[in-house]
Order: sequence, then structure tokens, then C-alpha cells
Amino acid sequence: MARSKKNKKSYRPEGEIRRSQLLMGYGPGAMIDLLNDAVLIGGLDYWRYEAPPKHGVEEIKEPRLTAKLVEVMRGLGMNPAVNLELRPPPECNYDEATPRQGIQALEFPRFFKCQRCNSIAHATEFEEGSRGRTHQCGPGYPKKPAPAVPVRFVAVCEDGHINDWPWDVWCHRAGGKPRCDAPDIKLREGASGDISEIRVVCENCGANPKLAQALIEVLRPKCSGARPWLGDHDVAAQPCENKARLLVRTATNGYFAQSLSALWLPLHDDAIAEAVAANWATLGTVTTVAVLQVLREHTPQLRATLLEAWGDEAVLAAIERRREGADKALPPLDEAEYDAFVTAPVEQPAVQPPLGCRFFARTMRPSAEGLPHGIGRVVLVPKLREVRAQFGFSRLEAAIPRADGSFGDDAKIAPLALEPKWLPAIEINGEGLFLQFDEDSLTAWEARESVRARNDHLLTGFRRWAAQRHGAVEFRGARYYMLHTLSHLLMTAIALECGYAASSIRERIYCKEPSRGNPGKAGILLSTGTPGSEGTLGGLVEQGRYLRHHLRRAFDLGTLCSGDPVCALHQPELEFDDRSTEGAACHSCVYIPETSCESFNRFLDRGLVFPTIGQAEQLAFFGEPP
Repeated sequence: MARSKKNKKSYRPEGEIRRSQLLMGYGPGAMIDLLNDAVLIGGLDYWRYEAPPKHGVEEIKEPRLTAKLVEVMRGLGMNPAVNLELRPPPECNYDEATPRQGIQALEFPRFFKCQRCNSIAHATEFEEGSRGRTHQCGPGYPKKPAPAVPVRFVAVCEDGHINDWPWDVWCHRAGGKPRCDAPDIKLREGASGDISEIRVVCENCGANPKLAQALIEVLRPKCSGARPWLGDHDVAAQPCENKARLLVRTATNGYFAQSLSALWLPLHDDAIAEAVAANWATLGTVTTVAVLQVLREHTPQLRATLLEAWGDEAVLAAIERRREGADKALPPLDEAEYDAFVTAPVEQPAVQPPLGCRFFARTMRPSAEGLPHGIGRVVLVPKLREVRAQFGFSRLEAAIPRADGSFGDDAKIAPLALEPKWLPAIEINGEGLFLQFDEDSLTAWEARESVRARNDHLLTGFRRWAAQRHGAVEFRGARYYMLHTLSHLLMTAIALECGYAASSIRERIYCKEPSRGNPGKAGILLSTGTPGSEGTLGGLVEQGRYLRHHLRRAFDLGTLCSGDPVCALHQPELEFDDRSTEGAACHSCVYIPETSCESFNRFLDRGLVFPTIGQAEQLAFFGEPP
């Protein structure tokens, strides 16, 4: 981040953030504490790139992801550009900082608190020095200025709006007194700093309500509709009928980044698209693989430009995408990825990923004892490239997408720019381990009476929870609950031996119940990666060869929790609490870091995976140790 200061020849950034962090929780609209200040990250219109005009700004190309982002953003009422681009965040050299490059940030909150006399006032009433702002306390206090720090409370609402808490107006209103002519507001905190011990005091008129009263509905002020990360109030603010909520500036629910990601797949290689475009006069009328094979065999130009490694199906798919338009022909994200894994060739001895390869997946040859019951295929993915892009954020509550990545019409997601022309994205190179489940075993398990009854109980709890939320969230069924819970338990088990922390492993759940003409999907991808170009070291892929061992460890982790019997006997259909979307699941057994979970630790029930206390054995997909 770079913030310009006039009359200075050298520029020093106010702080530093890794480019990958900007997409994980420090993007536009996020609050960040600096050494002597606090700031709000500016919107995309305030991100500066200093690039030679000849080369332009670097762009990340992933057509499937871009098409999905445009669809999702339009569904949320945003106005993305038709030719939406994905760009990595600007890179700024700390020693050669310039206001022409980097990310501009707004000083926020704008109210400060004196560390000596407890006065709170707007930043303009404090003196600014090299070590932050100071306050001259006045009569009765030492003449030496006292340090001042940003007030640790702000006002937010469900729509993502944020502003300073109206200290003066609220103090008198909550204190039951008219606003005085010369308010002198002080924030007096108790020894613990707990909100129940904090009073907002006006020294002039004596109003002194407890700050805890700000939690009372009738005493909450109306939201101002301010969106300062997008620009001035006159331009960026919007009407809002919500009541503002008091929020600790550093609270974890102050910012939830909303992002989408897609895996790069060979089916959509840019090189194939370019080769098809160069030979469009010949290939434009091709509609079948048979015709394409004849042309490739008898046309020297095609033999030279369409490499043998590119299969006829991949080339024909590229022809259809160009003929019909990318948005119409590109398959959905999850379907294309799932198909790429389940059709991966069987591994061959001594065959390694080629240099520069971005996706390399091979189906593992089972050992002599075969695969564990219920597992249909294990795919090792030593090379994996994921493109992750942020398109918005939410406050107070994380917005959970539907299975297809879309959101309900009333989802509360704030934009990154007034009219997004591009979105911040990063490329993550790493590795993965994919498990495909046996569809016959899953169908037989889902038909059990105990599983159907548990599905109904989970649905009842889900509906209660969904009724209190914004955005239409779909119930994903017992199949998803089982896959999702097993994914968490496997991540915990594998992290003990693969060399990566549990927080660095991410999940992707592929789940779709079978229907007429559709066999359904059931798969788990565990992956890890780094924004670096070299990727990872292969520790996660190698664990696929010891899957039975890890399933047994997961069995031990899932059958008994330190919170049992309370955890195992939780009844979502009867107990209306924060765990209404979960069955047997808690922080002691199933929950993982939320950065690793695609559903923010929702939709979990270990009773559907392994036998647990108080539950019928027929409920578990793995009734016995694998």
C-alpha cells in the first residue's frame, strides 16, 4: 500500500501486504491495523499499476472462471464489464515506492482516542506527527502531548456499509439527554476493556450511557449507507434502511472475502484455441470427430499446427466454443473439473509431468488389497494450477453460495468497484489428491431408512437456520454432508504426515445426486499450493498411496470426540442454535480453519461417515474401519 504525501521527494509505503493476502481477507473494504494508524483498503479504482505501455498490465486468462464471475456478479446486481479481466494485484517495491503504483488506503476510522485523557474526537482535532497522532489534553494535564490511537469501534451493517460510530449524537440519545452545545466526549474503559465496563461520557452535560446499550435495537443509529472504499460519500453512498451495528474494528466478522476459483484444464488450453483460430477457414465447418481426423491426416497445415498430443475431442471442443461463443460452450466449473479427474489415464511407471505442465493427473493403480470399500478411484495430481478471483465481500455474516456457485437475489455482498472492469486474481500452483466414490455404494447407503431419517432431521435444522439469513441457500442433502465431513477428517489425518499444515490444505467437493439420465457426482479434491511458480513438493500426492491408513486414522478421529456425548447427540431438528446446520460436529472433532473449508464449517455430520455414540450403525457410510 502506498499513500502519497505532498512536498516529499521520497515515498515510503504505509504498510506491506502479500499479494495473495489481498484475496484472502485484506481486499477492498477491509480494515487493517498499521504501526501508528488504521486504514481501509481502497476499491479497485484506487489500485495503481505502473507498467510500460508497450506491454500493458498482466492479465490472467481463465475463460471458464471469467464467464462464471460475470454470471454471478450480474445475479447480485453488480455491473461487470462484458470483457471482464482478471489481474494479479499490483506489485510495489518497498525501496522504490511511488504513488503511481500500489494500493491507496483511507485512514479509518477517522475518530481517535487520547491515551491519557480518554477524549475521542475526529482526526482533524489531533496533531499528526512522525509517530502518529497526538493530543494536547489541556488544563490539569501535563503540557507534553499524549499519544492518540484510532477508536476500536466502528459502525457497520449487513449490506457491507461502514462508517464511524456517531459518538456525540449517540451519547446524548442513549443517555436520555438533549445534545449539548459544546460536547466533550470521553470513552472511559474498565480494567478488562469489556464492553460492559465501557461508558461514553459527555463531560459537559453529564450524559454517560454504557456502550453495551448500543446492542439494544431501539438505540442503534440508522446506517449512513457509506462505502468509503469506493470513493467520496456523494458518489459511493447508497440509501440504506438498516440499523447500524457496533463492531470491534479488528473483529473476525468484519470482512469475509467472496471469491471463486477454477482449475486450469488441458481441455481449454489457450494454445489449442489459438491454433483453431489460425485455421478457422478450414476448421469452421467441422462438426464431427471423423471429419476432423480426415482433415488432420491429409492437411499439412493442420498437421503442423495441431499437435498430436491434442486429442481430437479437445480440438473439436475448441472449434465448438469458437463457433457458438465461449459463454455458451464452456461447461460449468465443477462438471469440467470432475470429468477431467474421472477420465484421467492410469499412471505408468517412470512417467513424470512434462516441464512447464500446469495440469497432470493420473489414476492410481490399486495395491494388492484393493481400494477401501466405497472408494471407486484415487487420482494423483502432482501438477495443479488454480486461478482464484475475488468479486466482492460481506460483513457480519459469510455469504455461502449454492452448489452451482450462484447466490440468492437478497444475498448481501458488497462490490469491489462501482463498475468493475477487472477483478483481482492470483495463480496458485500446487498438487492435489482426488477421491471418486463408488456410485452403487452411495446409492445403497442413501436408500437406508436411518439415512433418510437423518436427512430429514438435518433439513429441519437447515430450514430454521436459512430462515434467519439473507440469500437463498440450498440444502445439499446427506450425500454432501457425508463427503464434506469426510473431507475434513481426512485433511486432519493427512496433515499429520504430509508435511503441510492443515490450514494450507483446501477442499473442493463435487456432489450431485443422480437423476434420470445423470449418474451423479461424488468426489473430494484435497489440494495445496503456493502463488510461487515452482509449486509444491509432492508431499500431499504421495499420501494417496496410503489412503487406507489415513482413512483408519480418520475413523479414529471421527468415531469419538472429546465433546461426546454432547457432540454426538446433537439434534439439529430440535435444538435451534448456531449449530442448526450440523449434526455431530464441533471444534474438537470436525471443524477446520475456515480458509480451508468451502462452506465455512457448515453442513457437517460425522455420524453419516463413521459410527458415533448414540447413533445407529446403519447410519455410517463406513460402518467398519477401512
